[in-house]
Amino acid sequence: MPDSTSTSPNGWAPSGRCAIFVCDIVAFGGQGRHDRIQRHLREALYDRLSHSFDHCGVPFADCYQEDRGDGAMIVPPPDTDTTVLVSPLVDELRAELRRHNEVSSDVAKIRLRVSLHTGEIEADGRGIVGTTVNHAFRLLDAPRFKEALNHSADDIGLIVSADFYETVIRPGKGRADPDDYVPMEVLNKETRTTAWIRKPMRAVRAAAVVAPETKTKVPDAPPTATVGRAQDPARIGADRVSAQDLFQVVDRLVAVPFMATQEGRDLVVGSLRPEVAVRIPRRSQANLDTYAILRTCLDFHGALGELLTTVKAFAGESEQIHALEETIDRLVARGE
Repeated sequence: MPDSTSTSPNGWAPSGRCAIFVCDIVAFGGQGRHDRIQRHLREALYDRLSHSFDHCGVPFADCYQEDRGDGAMIVPPPDTDTTVLVSPLVDELRAELRRHNEVSSDVAKIRLRVSLHTGEIEADGRGIVGTTVNHAFRLLDAPRFKEALNHSADDIGLIVSADFYETVIRPGKGRADPDDYVPMEVLNKETRTTAWIRKPMRAVRAAAVVAPETKTKVPDAPPTATVGRAQDPARIGADRVSAQDLFQVVDRLVAVPFMATQEGRDLVVGSLRPEVAVRIPRRSQANLDTYAILRTCLDFHGALGELLTTVKAFAGESEQIHALEETIDRLVARGE
């Protein structure tokens, strides 16, 4: 098990501008995770990290490492291609976690938060210090980032700093795809910044519901499945829906607390089919942004049902959700 040291296993210490990878295990000290389980989690984490780094051509033994109890801070060698940290590293680590979780009990499963940043670093003989390190951990611990991962079924959540996004992801180098990321405002202690999170690949599945017309259980499955007339509706077309009806649905959507927030709408859009999501002209104001999301979904077969089920998956059952379903049912009936 790596100890906290001021050098990498092969003897070098980071200095100057470096990329930094930090991670921690979600709910490491949660209920049922006694000392023996925590030791197992730490061993499993380092096994997964070591395999993932090695597999991506960045030998883990060549990286500077600091153990953080429930996670780790890793600085790859200075000549490392930084794009590798986004892909394939994070994708490889996701696969490693999936394989681990498939054969683990609930208390031994690992979900991981990962933060990537670049900046100036120096070693002081006891470890590495500087605002770069502080910033990476502020992103990792950002409440909105934690909430976003809680609303996802992914085994790993990734947040990157604005600097990392602009220098590594936005240019689309290597396998990095800027369309996979959405901005998120981070407010954590003294840190106030915009970071970018990788869109969740899987939303939390909505609770099973009973369709009022069929009284049959709608299975956990594709995000196009929902209830009533809104179940996989054909393309309605925004031009076939009155402005009054559109605004009523918008009001119902914004009434859902999750949709009233920018990060909530970002997660919903990120969970829609790519061909739908990329055509939404996003806006900063909640009503305008929601209107743009709704109008775009109306022009794609099944996208309205996908939107409803995605919102339900993130927000859960509530009076606002039931009102939204009823309003969409009426909208679909008028558009048929």
